[in-house]
Amino acid sequence: MALVSFYHVTTFFDAVRNYMVVDGGALGDFIIWMPIITLFFFLTLGTKRGLYYSIVIFLATFVMGIMYLPVLSSESIDSLGQYYFANLVYIIVLYYAQHVFKTYADLEMFKKHAYYDSLTRIANRLRIDEWLQKKLKAFEDKREVFSIIFFDIDHFKSVNDNYGHKIGDEVLVELAQLIQLRLTNRELFGRWGGEEFIIITSKEGDETVKLAEKLRKIVADHHFKGAGNLTASFGVTYSKPGDSIDSLLNRADKGLYQCKNVGRNQVSYIK
Repeated sequence: MALVSFYHVTTFFDAVRNYMVVDGGALGDFIIWMPIITLFFFLTLGTKRGLYYSIVIFLATFVMGIMYLPVLSSESIDSLGQYYFANLVYIIVLYYAQHVFKTYADLEMFKKHAYYDSLTRIANRLRIDEWLQKKLKAFEDKREVFSIIFFDIDHFKSVNDNYGHKIGDEVLVELAQLIQLRLTNRELFGRWGGEEFIIITSKEGDETVKLAEKLRKIVADHHFKGAGNLTASFGVTYSKPGDSIDSLLNRADKGLYQCKNVGRNQVSYIK
């Protein structure tokens, strides 16, 4: 950093002495690549230190220019003034640009935390609500039918009671990863809450039931670390005219509890 700063200052000094004092002209090409140095300071050092270095270098070049001011031609003085003005503009713009970028990055990070479940790293209830609202709007406007699969782990309370909540959390993470690997870009997947999960798919009717049945078998055949073999129950339904999020979820939930009432580890389709 010191070497770059030294090179910049000495190059500016040579430009003033050779192009302005001796030839009576302008700074020339120096003005063109000058912003790169300021950008380098901000990108390398960050906002505060980049601002500090940029101001120090600006003041150093300003003092040099003032020293030669009495012997400079009017053209040279105009060129020097343009350089100082441009330098200040670049410093101010880059300083505030860094703040804008940081604010944007913080906002994106906030959105990520707001929309994703901290445990499983998949979409949370807030994000699922937004997805369902968009899907219902598309269904209302364009009749784009969609289906949902609502499922949970059977006897999950027993997992927590027998193995502890840490193992219970690990089971939820493992399940989320297991399911996500079997889905395509036609499906949206999230955690509704507790041990309950939702899949939103553009598939219809029997296709969705087949997907749910496939996932049910995958879960039943999987050996969960720390908890062994577990099963899951699946409720399936599809969008209908006049549906709201509540009515859609109530049907899927009804299907889920039908499975619970007849022995679990099943898929129930509610039309």
